[in-house]
Amino acid sequence: MKKFLFIGLALGVAFMFAAPAMALDVDYSGFYRVRGFCVHDYEGFGKRIEVPDWYDTTNSIQYYHEESEHATDYFDMILGVEIVFNVHPRLKLITNFTALDKVWGETDADRPGHEAARGDDSNNIDWNQAYMEIDAGVGQFQVGRIRYGEFNHPFVDDGTEADGIRYTLNPSIWGGPRWNPLLFTFTYAKMFEGDWTNARSDEDIDEYRMTLGYVSDNFIIDSLIQFERDEFEFDISPATVISIDKADMWLYNLYAMMKFGIIKIEGEFAYTHGYITDPNYNDENLIPPNDWTGEMEDIEIDAMGWLIQTTLNIDRLEVYAGWAHTDGDKDGINDYYSPGNTINAFPGQVGDFDILFFLTGTESVIAENFGGMGNWSANGDNPHGLDLFYIGGGFDINRDVNISGVWGLARADRVPFGSKKIGWEADIWLTWQIMDGLQYKALFAFFDAGKFWEDAQNYYFDNPYDNPDAGNIMAYSHADDGSCWALMHQLTLSF
Repeated sequence: MKKFLFIGLALGVAFMFAAPAMALDVDYSGFYRVRGFCVHDYEGFGKRIEVPDWYDTTNSIQYYHEESEHATDYFDMILGVEIVFNVHPRLKLITNFTALDKVWGETDADRPGHEAARGDDSNNIDWNQAYMEIDAGVGQFQVGRIRYGEFNHPFVDDGTEADGIRYTLNPSIWGGPRWNPLLFTFTYAKMFEGDWTNARSDEDIDEYRMTLGYVSDNFIIDSLIQFERDEFEFDISPATVISIDKADMWLYNLYAMMKFGIIKIEGEFAYTHGYITDPNYNDENLIPPNDWTGEMEDIEIDAMGWLIQTTLNIDRLEVYAGWAHTDGDKDGINDYYSPGNTINAFPGQVGDFDILFFLTGTESVIAENFGGMGNWSANGDNPHGLDLFYIGGGFDINRDVNISGVWGLARADRVPFGSKKIGWEADIWLTWQIMDGLQYKALFAFFDAGKFWEDAQNYYFDNPYDNPDAGNIMAYSHADDGSCWALMHQLTLSF
Protein backbone atom coordinates (compact mmCIF):
# COMPACT_ATOMS: atom_id res chain seq x y z
CA MET A 1 0.00 0.00 0.00
CA LYS A 2 2.83 2.35 0.87
CA LYS A 3 4.40 1.74 -2.55
CA PHE A 4 1.22 2.81 -4.33
CA LEU A 5 0.97 5.85 -2.04
CA PHE A 6 4.52 6.93 -2.82
CA ILE A 7 4.01 6.39 -6.57
CA GLY A 8 0.80 8.42 -6.50
CA LEU A 9 2.44 11.20 -4.48
CA ALA A 10 5.38 11.32 -6.89
CA LEU A 11 3.08 11.51 -9.92
CA GLY A 12 1.04 14.25 -8.25
CA VAL A 13 4.13 16.36 -7.57
CA ALA A 14 5.37 15.81 -11.13
CA PHE A 15 2.04 16.92 -12.64
CA MET A 16 1.91 19.89 -10.26
CA PHE A 17 5.23 21.19 -11.60
CA ALA A 18 4.61 20.13 -15.19
CA ALA A 19 1.18 21.76 -15.56
CA PRO A 20 2.41 25.40 -15.38
CA ALA A 21 5.39 24.51 -17.56
CA MET A 22 3.18 23.10 -20.29
CA ALA A 23 1.30 26.39 -20.42
CA LEU A 24 4.53 28.39 -20.55
CA ASP A 25 5.29 30.23 -23.81
CA VAL A 26 8.62 28.90 -25.05
CA ASP A 27 10.56 30.00 -28.17
CA TYR A 28 13.23 27.84 -29.78
CA SER A 29 15.85 28.73 -32.36
CA GLY A 30 19.24 27.42 -33.38
CA PHE A 31 21.35 25.70 -36.00
CA TYR A 32 23.23 22.53 -36.84
CA ARG A 33 26.43 22.98 -38.88
CA VAL A 34 28.81 20.56 -40.59
CA ARG A 35 32.10 21.77 -42.09
CA GLY A 36 34.90 20.14 -44.07
CA PHE A 37 38.46 21.57 -44.18
CA CYS A 38 41.46 20.96 -46.39
CA VAL A 39 44.32 23.25 -45.30
CA HIS A 40 47.87 23.07 -46.71
CA ASP A 41 51.09 24.48 -45.23
CA TYR A 42 49.54 26.98 -42.81
CA GLU A 43 52.26 26.39 -40.18
CA GLY A 44 55.45 26.50 -42.24
CA PHE A 45 54.31 27.83 -45.65
CA GLY A 46 56.07 24.95 -47.39
CA LYS A 47 59.23 24.94 -45.27
CA ARG A 48 60.45 21.65 -43.83
CA ILE A 49 59.74 21.84 -40.10
CA GLU A 50 61.04 20.07 -37.03
CA VAL A 51 58.67 17.51 -35.54
CA PRO A 52 59.21 16.13 -31.99
CA ASP A 53 60.54 12.59 -32.26
CA TRP A 54 61.52 11.14 -28.88
CA TYR A 55 62.63 12.50 -25.53
CA ASP A 56 65.79 11.28 -23.80
CA THR A 57 64.76 11.33 -20.14
CA THR A 58 68.25 10.40 -18.93
CA ASN A 59 69.92 13.41 -20.51
CA SER A 60 66.80 15.64 -20.73
CA ILE A 61 67.14 16.09 -24.49
CA GLN A 62 64.29 16.37 -26.99
CA TYR A 63 65.12 14.91 -30.40
CA TYR A 64 63.45 16.06 -33.63
CA HIS A 65 63.24 15.05 -37.24
CA GLU A 66 62.47 17.24 -40.24
CA GLU A 67 59.53 16.67 -42.55
CA SER A 68 57.46 18.64 -45.01
CA GLU A 69 54.30 20.08 -43.52
CA HIS A 70 51.34 17.85 -44.24
CA ALA A 71 47.82 18.87 -45.14
CA THR A 72 45.22 19.20 -42.41
CA ASP A 73 42.01 17.52 -43.58
CA TYR A 74 39.04 17.06 -41.27
CA PHE A 75 35.30 17.49 -40.73
CA ASP A 76 33.73 19.10 -37.70
CA MET A 77 30.21 19.87 -36.50
CA ILE A 78 28.26 21.76 -33.87
CA LEU A 79 24.66 22.01 -32.69
CA GLY A 80 23.53 25.30 -31.14
CA VAL A 81 20.13 25.78 -29.50
CA GLU A 82 18.63 28.90 -27.88
CA ILE A 83 15.56 28.63 -25.66
CA VAL A 84 13.54 31.57 -24.34
CA PHE A 85 11.04 30.93 -21.54
CA ASN A 86 8.51 33.79 -21.51
CA VAL A 87 7.49 33.61 -17.86
CA HIS A 88 5.77 37.02 -17.85
CA PRO A 89 5.43 39.85 -20.37
CA ARG A 90 8.32 41.52 -18.50
CA LEU A 91 10.23 38.44 -17.34
CA LYS A 92 12.19 35.86 -19.37
CA LEU A 93 14.65 33.07 -18.80
CA ILE A 94 17.05 32.97 -21.76
CA THR A 95 19.45 30.09 -22.22
CA ASN A 96 21.44 28.39 -24.95
CA PHE A 97 23.76 25.46 -25.31
CA THR A 98 26.05 23.85 -27.86
CA ALA A 99 26.47 20.12 -28.30
CA LEU A 100 28.59 17.81 -30.48
CA ASP A 101 31.17 20.59 -30.91
CA LYS A 102 33.78 18.18 -32.18
CA VAL A 103 35.76 16.83 -35.09
CA TRP A 104 34.27 13.83 -36.85
CA GLY A 105 35.86 10.69 -35.48
CA GLU A 106 36.12 11.98 -31.92
CA THR A 107 33.87 10.38 -29.34
CA ASP A 108 31.83 11.86 -26.53
CA ALA A 109 33.76 9.92 -23.90
CA ASP A 110 37.30 8.60 -23.85
CA ARG A 111 37.22 4.91 -24.78
CA PRO A 112 40.17 2.65 -25.60
CA GLY A 113 41.08 3.04 -29.23
CA HIS A 114 39.04 6.21 -29.71
CA GLU A 115 39.93 9.89 -29.53
CA ALA A 116 37.92 11.84 -26.95
CA ALA A 117 36.18 15.02 -28.09
CA ARG A 118 38.24 18.14 -27.36
CA GLY A 119 37.35 19.67 -24.01
CA ASP A 120 34.01 17.91 -23.84
CA ASP A 121 32.52 16.20 -20.83
CA SER A 122 31.00 12.74 -21.10
CA ASN A 123 27.65 14.21 -22.14
CA ASN A 124 29.27 16.52 -24.74
CA ILE A 125 27.03 19.48 -23.89
CA ASP A 126 28.28 22.98 -23.11
CA TRP A 127 25.62 25.21 -21.57
CA ASN A 128 26.86 28.61 -22.70
CA GLN A 129 24.36 31.06 -21.25
CA ALA A 130 21.50 31.11 -18.78
CA TYR A 131 20.19 34.40 -17.43
CA MET A 132 17.10 36.21 -16.24
CA GLU A 133 15.92 39.17 -18.27
CA ILE A 134 13.81 41.51 -16.18
CA ASP A 135 12.11 44.54 -17.66
CA ALA A 136 11.70 46.89 -14.72
CA GLY A 137 10.27 50.38 -14.73
CA VAL A 138 13.78 51.82 -14.47
CA GLY A 139 15.36 49.75 -17.25
CA GLN A 140 16.23 46.16 -18.10
CA PHE A 141 18.33 43.78 -15.99
CA GLN A 142 20.10 40.61 -17.15
CA VAL A 143 21.39 38.41 -14.34
CA GLY A 144 23.34 35.16 -14.73
CA ARG A 145 25.72 33.82 -17.39
CA ILE A 146 25.38 36.40 -20.15
CA ARG A 147 26.89 37.13 -23.55
CA TYR A 148 29.87 39.41 -22.95
CA GLY A 149 32.71 41.28 -24.67
CA GLU A 150 31.00 42.61 -27.81
CA PHE A 151 30.76 46.28 -28.83
CA ASN A 152 29.25 47.30 -32.18
CA HIS A 153 31.83 46.29 -34.83
CA PRO A 154 33.66 42.98 -34.15
CA PHE A 155 37.05 44.75 -34.48
CA VAL A 156 39.06 44.23 -31.22
CA ASP A 157 36.09 42.42 -29.63
CA ASP A 158 36.53 39.16 -27.76
CA GLY A 159 32.99 37.79 -27.59
CA THR A 160 32.54 35.23 -24.84
CA GLU A 161 30.27 34.36 -21.91
CA ALA A 162 30.66 35.66 -18.37
CA ASP A 163 28.81 35.49 -15.06
CA GLY A 164 27.49 38.93 -14.30
CA ILE A 165 24.78 41.56 -14.13
CA ARG A 166 23.94 43.92 -16.99
CA TYR A 167 21.72 46.97 -16.68
CA THR A 168 20.34 48.59 -19.85
CA LEU A 169 18.50 51.89 -20.08
CA ASN A 170 16.97 52.08 -23.56
CA PRO A 171 16.39 55.35 -25.42
CA SER A 172 12.85 56.63 -25.84
CA ILE A 173 12.59 55.27 -29.42
CA TRP A 174 13.17 51.76 -27.99
CA GLY A 175 10.61 52.07 -25.22
CA GLY A 176 12.77 53.87 -22.66
CA PRO A 177 11.92 57.08 -20.80
CA ARG A 178 10.65 59.89 -22.98
CA TRP A 179 13.42 62.18 -21.73
CA ASN A 180 16.24 59.75 -22.75
CA PRO A 181 17.73 59.84 -26.30
CA LEU A 182 20.78 57.66 -25.47
CA LEU A 183 21.49 53.95 -25.03
CA PHE A 184 23.21 53.28 -21.69
CA THR A 185 24.51 49.96 -20.37
CA PHE A 186 26.48 48.99 -17.28
CA THR A 187 27.85 45.48 -16.77
CA TYR A 188 29.61 43.83 -13.85
CA ALA A 189 31.30 40.53 -14.78
CA LYS A 190 33.06 38.02 -12.57
CA MET A 191 35.79 36.51 -14.75
CA PHE A 192 37.46 34.48 -11.98
CA GLU A 193 36.61 33.82 -8.34
CA GLY A 194 39.09 32.57 -5.73
CA ASP A 195 37.38 33.70 -2.52
CA TRP A 196 34.96 30.82 -2.12
CA THR A 197 37.40 28.65 -0.12
CA ASN A 198 39.09 29.45 3.18
CA ALA A 199 42.57 29.07 1.65
CA ARG A 200 42.49 32.37 -0.27
CA SER A 201 41.29 35.93 0.13
CA ASP A 202 40.81 38.70 -2.45
CA GLU A 203 41.63 36.54 -5.44
CA ASP A 204 39.39 37.72 -8.25
CA ILE A 205 39.22 38.95 -11.79
CA ASP A 206 36.43 41.54 -11.93
CA GLU A 207 35.43 43.65 -14.91
CA TYR A 208 33.23 46.74 -15.01
CA ARG A 209 31.98 47.85 -18.42
CA MET A 210 29.90 50.92 -19.32
CA THR A 211 28.63 52.12 -22.71
CA LEU A 212 26.86 55.35 -23.65
CA GLY A 213 25.83 56.31 -27.16
CA TYR A 214 23.28 57.47 -29.66
CA VAL A 215 21.99 54.73 -31.98
CA SER A 216 19.81 55.10 -35.08
CA ASP A 217 19.54 53.48 -38.51
CA ASN A 218 21.70 56.08 -40.25
CA PHE A 219 23.92 57.41 -37.46
CA ILE A 220 25.67 55.82 -34.48
CA ILE A 221 28.18 57.25 -32.05
CA ASP A 222 28.93 54.98 -29.12
CA SER A 223 31.56 54.92 -26.37
CA LEU A 224 32.80 52.22 -24.03
CA ILE A 225 34.88 52.26 -20.85
CA GLN A 226 36.04 48.99 -19.29
CA PHE A 227 38.06 48.46 -16.11
CA GLU A 228 39.55 45.11 -15.10
CA ARG A 229 41.09 44.33 -11.71
CA ASP A 230 43.10 41.10 -11.27
CA GLU A 231 44.40 39.92 -7.91
CA PHE A 232 46.15 36.64 -7.10
CA GLU A 233 48.10 35.44 -4.08
CA PHE A 234 51.22 33.30 -4.38
CA ASP A 235 52.55 31.10 -1.59
CA ILE A 236 55.95 29.88 -0.53
CA SER A 237 54.16 27.41 1.69
CA PRO A 238 50.49 26.87 2.53
CA ALA A 239 50.93 29.01 5.64
CA THR A 240 52.97 31.88 4.18
CA VAL A 241 51.85 34.33 1.51
CA ILE A 242 54.74 36.39 0.18
CA SER A 243 53.15 38.59 -2.47
CA ILE A 244 50.08 39.49 -4.43
CA ASP A 245 50.18 39.77 -8.21
CA LYS A 246 47.85 42.57 -9.32
CA ALA A 247 46.79 44.02 -12.62
CA ASP A 248 44.67 47.08 -13.36
CA MET A 249 43.70 47.52 -17.01
CA TRP A 250 41.54 50.15 -18.72
CA LEU A 251 40.01 49.90 -22.19
CA TYR A 252 38.44 52.83 -24.05
CA ASN A 253 36.49 52.35 -27.29
CA LEU A 254 34.81 54.87 -29.55
CA TYR A 255 32.67 53.72 -32.51
CA ALA A 256 30.94 55.83 -35.16
CA MET A 257 28.83 54.97 -38.21
CA MET A 258 27.20 57.24 -40.80
CA LYS A 259 25.02 56.34 -43.79
CA PHE A 260 24.56 58.60 -46.79
CA GLY A 261 22.16 56.79 -49.10
CA ILE A 262 24.12 53.90 -50.62
CA ILE A 263 27.35 54.77 -48.76
CA LYS A 264 28.20 53.71 -45.20
CA ILE A 265 31.31 54.92 -43.35
CA GLU A 266 32.26 53.42 -40.00
CA GLY A 267 35.26 53.63 -37.73
CA GLU A 268 36.46 52.49 -34.34
CA PHE A 269 39.26 53.59 -32.04
CA ALA A 270 40.47 51.54 -29.07
CA TYR A 271 43.06 52.34 -26.42
CA THR A 272 44.15 50.16 -23.52
CA HIS A 273 46.50 51.01 -20.67
CA GLY A 274 47.32 49.83 -17.18
CA TYR A 275 49.88 47.79 -15.30
CA ILE A 276 50.79 44.28 -14.18
CA THR A 277 52.65 44.06 -10.87
CA ASP A 278 55.60 41.70 -10.98
CA PRO A 279 55.43 39.25 -8.06
CA ASN A 280 59.21 38.58 -7.83
CA TYR A 281 59.00 34.90 -6.97
CA ASN A 282 61.29 33.48 -4.31
CA ASP A 283 62.94 30.53 -6.04
CA GLU A 284 66.63 29.76 -6.34
CA ASN A 285 66.07 28.60 -9.93
CA LEU A 286 64.47 31.86 -11.05
CA ILE A 287 66.59 34.92 -11.82
CA PRO A 288 66.45 37.75 -11.01
CA PRO A 289 66.13 37.91 -8.01
CA ASN A 290 67.29 34.84 -6.14
CA ASP A 291 65.87 36.18 -2.87
CA TRP A 292 62.53 37.91 -2.70
CA THR A 293 62.84 41.40 -1.25
CA GLY A 294 59.18 42.39 -1.10
CA GLU A 295 59.75 45.05 -3.76
CA MET A 296 57.55 44.95 -6.85
CA GLU A 297 58.08 46.64 -10.18
CA ASP A 298 55.22 47.21 -12.62
CA ILE A 299 55.00 46.10 -16.22
CA GLU A 300 53.08 48.81 -18.07
CA ILE A 301 50.47 48.28 -20.79
CA ASP A 302 50.00 50.96 -23.45
CA ALA A 303 48.51 50.10 -26.87
CA MET A 304 46.06 51.36 -29.49
CA GLY A 305 44.06 50.03 -32.41
CA TRP A 306 41.78 51.60 -35.00
CA LEU A 307 39.64 50.72 -37.99
CA ILE A 308 38.02 52.70 -40.79
CA GLN A 309 35.83 51.13 -43.48
CA THR A 310 33.67 52.44 -46.32
CA THR A 311 30.92 50.31 -47.84
CA LEU A 312 29.00 50.93 -51.07
CA ASN A 313 25.72 49.04 -51.41
CA ILE A 314 23.92 49.12 -54.77
CA ASP A 315 21.00 46.74 -55.09
CA ARG A 316 22.63 43.31 -55.61
CA LEU A 317 26.23 44.55 -55.36
CA GLU A 318 28.23 45.43 -52.23
CA VAL A 319 31.80 46.78 -52.29
CA TYR A 320 33.91 47.75 -49.28
CA ALA A 321 37.43 48.87 -48.45
CA GLY A 322 39.13 49.46 -45.13
CA TRP A 323 42.25 49.82 -43.05
CA ALA A 324 42.77 48.13 -39.68
CA HIS A 325 45.67 48.84 -37.34
CA THR A 326 46.75 47.33 -34.04
CA ASP A 327 49.86 48.27 -32.09
CA GLY A 328 52.60 45.69 -31.75
CA ASP A 329 55.62 45.23 -29.52
CA LYS A 330 59.04 44.93 -31.18
CA ASP A 331 60.17 42.66 -28.35
CA GLY A 332 57.21 40.35 -28.83
CA ILE A 333 56.21 38.64 -25.60
CA ASN A 334 59.51 39.37 -23.84
CA ASP A 335 58.04 42.49 -22.23
CA TYR A 336 55.42 40.35 -20.47
CA TYR A 337 58.32 39.01 -18.38
CA SER A 338 60.37 42.20 -18.05
CA PRO A 339 59.62 44.38 -14.98
CA GLY A 340 59.90 48.07 -15.74
CA ASN A 341 59.14 47.61 -19.44
CA THR A 342 56.03 48.57 -21.40
CA ILE A 343 53.85 46.14 -23.33
CA ASN A 344 52.87 47.86 -26.58
CA ALA A 345 51.01 44.94 -28.18
CA PHE A 346 47.22 45.40 -28.26
CA PRO A 347 45.70 42.43 -26.33
CA GLY A 348 43.99 40.01 -28.71
CA GLN A 349 44.96 42.16 -31.72
CA VAL A 350 41.97 42.49 -34.14
CA GLY A 351 39.82 40.24 -31.91
CA ASP A 352 36.77 38.71 -33.60
CA PHE A 353 37.22 40.65 -36.87
CA ASP A 354 37.71 37.58 -39.08
CA ILE A 355 37.77 39.41 -42.41
CA LEU A 356 40.45 37.02 -43.79
CA PHE A 357 40.59 33.26 -43.21
CA PHE A 358 44.33 32.95 -42.49
CA LEU A 359 45.44 36.37 -41.23
CA THR A 360 42.52 37.20 -38.93
CA GLY A 361 40.32 34.08 -38.84
CA THR A 362 39.29 32.74 -35.44
CA GLU A 363 39.40 29.02 -36.29
CA SER A 364 41.57 28.11 -33.30
CA VAL A 365 43.57 25.20 -34.76
CA ILE A 366 44.79 27.45 -37.58
CA ALA A 367 44.86 30.77 -35.71
CA GLU A 368 47.09 29.53 -32.90
CA ASN A 369 49.62 27.82 -35.21
CA PHE A 370 49.65 30.12 -38.23
CA GLY A 371 53.27 30.55 -39.32
CA GLY A 372 54.36 28.93 -36.07
CA MET A 373 53.57 32.20 -34.26
CA GLY A 374 49.82 32.67 -34.43
CA ASN A 375 47.73 35.05 -36.54
CA TRP A 376 46.22 38.40 -35.54
CA SER A 377 42.83 37.21 -34.25
CA ALA A 378 41.90 36.90 -30.59
CA ASN A 379 42.94 33.22 -30.74
CA GLY A 380 46.29 33.89 -32.42
CA ASP A 381 47.18 37.18 -30.66
CA ASN A 382 50.39 37.77 -32.64
CA PRO A 383 52.29 40.36 -30.55
CA HIS A 384 53.92 42.26 -33.42
CA GLY A 385 50.83 44.24 -34.45
CA LEU A 386 49.15 44.64 -37.80
CA ASP A 387 48.53 47.17 -40.54
CA LEU A 388 45.96 45.64 -42.88
CA PHE A 389 44.55 47.20 -46.03
CA TYR A 390 41.65 45.20 -47.46
CA ILE A 391 39.15 45.50 -50.28
CA GLY A 392 36.27 43.19 -51.04
CA GLY A 393 32.70 42.82 -52.13
CA GLY A 394 29.86 40.50 -53.01
CA PHE A 395 27.31 40.06 -55.76
CA ASP A 396 23.91 38.32 -55.70
CA ILE A 397 23.87 36.18 -58.83
CA ASN A 398 20.22 35.48 -58.14
CA ARG A 399 17.91 35.38 -55.13
CA ASP A 400 19.63 32.29 -53.69
CA VAL A 401 23.29 32.46 -54.80
CA ASN A 402 25.94 35.00 -53.79
CA ILE A 403 29.63 35.14 -54.68
CA SER A 404 32.01 37.33 -52.70
CA GLY A 405 35.71 37.89 -52.26
CA VAL A 406 38.25 39.88 -50.25
CA TRP A 407 41.93 40.74 -50.77
CA GLY A 408 44.19 42.02 -48.00
CA LEU A 409 47.78 43.27 -47.79
CA ALA A 410 49.41 43.09 -44.35
CA ARG A 411 52.47 44.52 -42.60
CA ALA A 412 53.64 44.10 -39.01
CA ASP A 413 53.58 47.20 -36.84
CA ARG A 414 56.81 46.61 -34.90
CA VAL A 415 59.56 44.02 -35.22
CA PRO A 416 62.95 43.69 -33.49
CA PHE A 417 64.71 43.65 -36.87
CA GLY A 418 64.20 42.62 -40.48
CA SER A 419 61.18 42.92 -42.73
CA LYS A 420 57.65 43.97 -41.74
CA LYS A 421 56.10 42.46 -44.90
CA ILE A 422 53.66 39.82 -43.65
CA GLY A 423 52.19 39.08 -47.08
CA TRP A 424 48.87 39.16 -48.91
CA GLU A 425 45.76 36.98 -48.83
CA ALA A 426 42.81 36.46 -51.19
CA ASP A 427 39.59 34.66 -50.21
CA ILE A 428 36.61 33.71 -52.41
CA TRP A 429 33.22 32.68 -50.96
CA LEU A 430 30.23 31.03 -52.62
CA THR A 431 26.94 31.05 -50.68
CA TRP A 432 23.88 29.08 -51.82
CA GLN A 433 20.58 29.28 -49.97
CA ILE A 434 19.35 25.84 -50.99
CA MET A 435 15.97 26.27 -49.31
CA ASP A 436 14.48 28.01 -46.29
CA GLY A 437 16.58 26.89 -43.35
CA LEU A 438 19.37 25.20 -45.35
CA GLN A 439 22.49 27.03 -46.57
CA TYR A 440 25.70 25.86 -48.25
CA LYS A 441 28.95 27.89 -48.24
CA ALA A 442 32.29 27.19 -49.89
CA LEU A 443 35.60 29.01 -49.38
CA PHE A 444 38.92 29.07 -51.19
CA ALA A 445 41.68 31.00 -49.39
CA PHE A 446 45.26 31.64 -50.52
CA PHE A 447 48.05 33.36 -48.55
CA ASP A 448 51.41 34.43 -50.00
CA ALA A 449 53.92 35.03 -47.20
CA GLY A 450 56.33 37.96 -47.04
CA LYS A 451 59.86 38.06 -45.64
CA PHE A 452 58.56 38.83 -42.11
CA TRP A 453 58.18 35.10 -41.43
CA GLU A 454 61.68 34.16 -42.59
CA ASP A 455 63.28 36.91 -40.50
CA ALA A 456 61.14 35.89 -37.52
CA GLN A 457 62.98 32.56 -37.38
CA ASN A 458 65.76 34.56 -35.71
CA TYR A 459 63.54 36.27 -33.14
CA TYR A 460 63.66 34.62 -29.74
CA PHE A 461 61.58 34.36 -26.61
CA ASP A 462 63.72 34.87 -23.51
CA ASN A 463 61.92 34.70 -20.16
CA PRO A 464 64.29 36.37 -17.67
CA TYR A 465 62.76 34.42 -14.78
CA ASP A 466 63.71 31.03 -16.22
CA ASN A 467 66.96 29.35 -15.38
CA PRO A 468 69.30 30.10 -18.32
CA ASP A 469 70.82 26.64 -17.93
CA ALA A 470 67.47 25.21 -19.08
CA GLY A 471 68.14 26.67 -22.52
CA ASN A 472 64.73 28.32 -22.81
CA ILE A 473 65.63 30.63 -25.70
CA MET A 474 63.11 29.55 -28.29
CA ALA A 475 62.67 30.63 -31.91
CA TYR A 476 59.36 32.32 -32.66
CA SER A 477 58.75 31.18 -36.20
CA HIS A 478 59.72 28.20 -38.30
CA ALA A 479 57.89 29.46 -41.40
CA ASP A 480 59.31 30.46 -44.76
CA ASP A 481 58.33 33.10 -47.33
CA GLY A 482 56.26 30.53 -49.22
CA SER A 483 52.47 30.18 -49.34
CA CYS A 484 49.50 28.22 -48.02
CA TRP A 485 45.93 27.57 -49.15
CA ALA A 486 42.66 26.20 -47.84
CA LEU A 487 39.31 24.84 -48.98
CA MET A 488 36.27 24.80 -46.74
CA HIS A 489 32.73 23.50 -47.28
CA GLN A 490 29.92 24.25 -44.86
CA LEU A 491 26.32 23.07 -44.62
CA THR A 492 24.07 24.81 -42.06
CA LEU A 493 20.53 23.96 -41.05
CA SER A 494 18.80 26.83 -39.20
CA PHE A 495 15.51 26.69 -37.32
